[in-house]
Amino acid sequence: NPDGSVFTEAVPCSDEVKKALEDKLMLFYTGQAREASVILAKQRARTREPEKLELLKRIRGGAFEIKKLLIEGGDLKKFGELLHEEWVNKKRLVEGISNPTIDNYYQRAVAAGAAGGKLSGAGGGGFLLLYCEENKREKVREALRELKEVVFSFESQGTTIISVG
Repeated sequence: NPDGSVFTEAVPCSDEVKKALEDKLMLFYTGQAREASVILAKQRARTREPEKLELLKRIRGGAFEIKKLLIEGGDLKKFGELLHEEWVNKKRLVEGISNPTIDNYYQRAVAAGAAGGKLSGAGGGGFLLLYCEENKREKVREALRELKEVVFSFESQGTTIISVG
């Protein structure tokens, strides 16, 4: 929103779709920090350019397509493909969304069988979320063996971090 606030909307999908998607997502900590505000400021400035505004419209369109897919319980493999399209478009939007190290991780994951993925947050580091069919998960883990895989589950009440000793 113009005032900086954010509106969120739950995606009403079946428990079966949620569970199936949860089972196909993998999350890896890249070990890299980033300054999200710098990347977001660059992104804001660049979106005044017609080409960049068109990319944002494609990214938004992809998000609506993902939402529709989840609500209708469609083929989740398409979810992974849409994540990949979003990754490609987002990287074209502004420098700093990714870096050579993250690009290498992503390329290795896709080569091992991940259908697509994205970085959480503004980009440049943080967590790499990947969509991966069950029979490819071990290959992806092996391809990213130097990264810490984070086990997670969906939470209807929002993000919760639990730290154990």
